[in-house]
Amino acid sequence: MANEAEKVRLPSRPHAHILGEVGERFVISHMPAEWVTRRISYDYGLDLNVELAENGSLTGKNFSIQVKATQKRRPEANFVSVRLAMSTLSYMRKRPEPVLIMVYVNEDKEAYWVWAKEIARPDTHRTTVIVRVPTSRRLTKTDWAEFSRELRRYFYARPLVDARTAESLERFGRYSIDLGRRSLLLKEDVDKLERLIEQRDCSEQEVQMFIEQHPGIFVGGEYVRMHAQVRLRGPDGLLIPDFLLEHVSGLCDIMELKLPQVTMVAGPTTRRRYSASVFQAAAQTRVYRDFFDDSIRRDWFEHKYKLRAYKPRTILLIGRDIAFRDSLQKRELEAALHDYRVLTYDDLVRIGRAQQVD
Repeated sequence: MANEAEKVRLPSRPHAHILGEVGERFVISHMPAEWVTRRISYDYGLDLNVELAENGSLTGKNFSIQVKATQKRRPEANFVSVRLAMSTLSYMRKRPEPVLIMVYVNEDKEAYWVWAKEIARPDTHRTTVIVRVPTSRRLTKTDWAEFSRELRRYFYARPLVDARTAESLERFGRYSIDLGRRSLLLKEDVDKLERLIEQRDCSEQEVQMFIEQHPGIFVGGEYVRMHAQVRLRGPDGLLIPDFLLEHVSGLCDIMELKLPQVTMVAGPTTRRRYSASVFQAAAQTRVYRDFFDDSIRRDWFEHKYKLRAYKPRTILLIGRDIAFRDSLQKRELEAALHDYRVLTYDDLVRIGRAQQVD
């Protein structure tokens, strides 16, 4: 009888389950003690919900977390990769609160994080997506004061409208940003931008997120709204400009982002010219611009998005001032691109400084 009892199989305790619980406990233990962290009992891709508290009072501002765990990562990589179901990512994007994807690496005894809204959704029929979480965002080194400010801006930026209007606003996959109702640009915001572009691993996603949060930084009164990553169905496939800027005339212009680290000029000192990277960026936006030369496509665009565009002007945000000898050389080279406006990230900082409220 004893031998028969020994043959009875009991529930196993997989290492992955153990590792997942270790990761979740690690994340909870490194949240600010004043905040309220709640475990989510149902499993739809979210594990924790965290509510901010200030001066001993709850704020109602909260975010959710999905915790992933892995034993190790490639030590030379500046990111850790995890696979996420496309349905889960879509669910995260539709949540009313922002969602954080956090990866605990057991060998590092560290967790790394990225916002779900920062993940570029592949335009394919895949059922999963590979998420690269930057190792520069370490849970144990997070500036929680700055984190709180970013979270407060998220809730402040969401329009207080009825569900039907909100659904209409989200036709681009994220909210349209009304430049006429933008919040004040603070000195600390411009300081953050300056620190961001100084980072060697600064990403286009980080830049785009900053501009979405501070939409008035690079335009004056001539633009009334900006629309992020509108999808255009062209003859050669899908086209996705970074931003369409809605002009007071009712027509849209195009803004394309490239990295601050891009090499902007080439050639000998006496015969400097824009680099291949700049001309490549211009060629890319030319494809977007040419889309609107066709009247059928313009009609489709207006019907789908309730926007109009024809021979849109183009702004390239790219590189740093250090590439040029002086402002005269920069203007001379810009003239060679004719109807393209070239803004460096130093230009962006200067525009921010001119508008900031101390």
